[in-house]
Amino acid sequence: MKKSCVNLVVAVLVFIVYLAGCARNEPPVIDRFVTDPASDTLVTTGDTVKIVCEASDPDGDLLAYEFEADGGTFTESQDSAVILWIAPDQSGIFHIICTVSDGDTLHEVADTLVIDVQNYFPMAVGNRWSYESRLFTDTIKLEITVTHSNDLGDGRIEWHIKRDFEASAGNIADDTFSYYTVVGDSVFSHEVLFNLKYLDYLPLLMPLWVTKTWNADEDIATGTVEEKDTVGTDGGIFFNCMRIELRDLDNGEQNRTLWVAPDVGIIKQMVPLSFGSIEFSLVEYEVE
Repeated sequence: MKKSCVNLVVAVLVFIVYLAGCARNEPPVIDRFVTDPASDTLVTTGDTVKIVCEASDPDGDLLAYEFEADGGTFTESQDSAVILWIAPDQSGIFHIICTVSDGDTLHEVADTLVIDVQNYFPMAVGNRWSYESRLFTDTIKLEITVTHSNDLGDGRIEWHIKRDFEASAGNIADDTFSYYTVVGDSVFSHEVLFNLKYLDYLPLLMPLWVTKTWNADEDIATGTVEEKDTVGTDGGIFFNCMRIELRDLDNGEQNRTLWVAPDVGIIKQMVPLSFGSIEFSLVEYEVE
């Protein structure tokens, strides 16, 4: 009987020690959960974002990391503290969640990172935008079509977008051909008149945010995102449109204005002329 009591006491003591050990096990702490660089919380579709989750454990336990997202894809092991996330093809607000565990499911901790993904110029072969404008009594039509793409071999793709003008009367627009090229986050405009290049500039440099400014034409002109607008055209009503002003550096005069809508592209553009201005508005579009 005495031996049984001793065994019982020993068992109770072992159990108490076990409980005490459990009580001392502290959960891990997420010290930092960020993009690298920090500015990559605003990106464009298809961008690769480096995400870092730094955590520590008061008990020195080995930590495991698990990542999940409501869009996009991960390209490296999800049990590492550093991963790469590829933004999806559509714009929106996306959430990256990192869960850190010390091996005890009761001690898991999680944090959420919010990333704003933009797509102000959707690219796919066959994408098409149609615009119309009035110049005096003449109707001018502008057709923009993504014709093909080239793999530059360094992870970037160059897209070619043909632009054709058609006028109902015989004027200078009949002989105008111009095109865009898109490489990464840069949209270049090359405009040709009678086979002579007369304008080559950078109207869009993504991602876009209000007050952003960039060099649009080799120290000749700047581009600035002025504000967000809601814009209506024959092609629809578009929200969260960025209004971009291109201005000459020497005199600050406006040389054109663009409005771009998320997941649509350019919906309106205005070009000042010596006798006023000409404005092209979106009539219809097909984008993937």
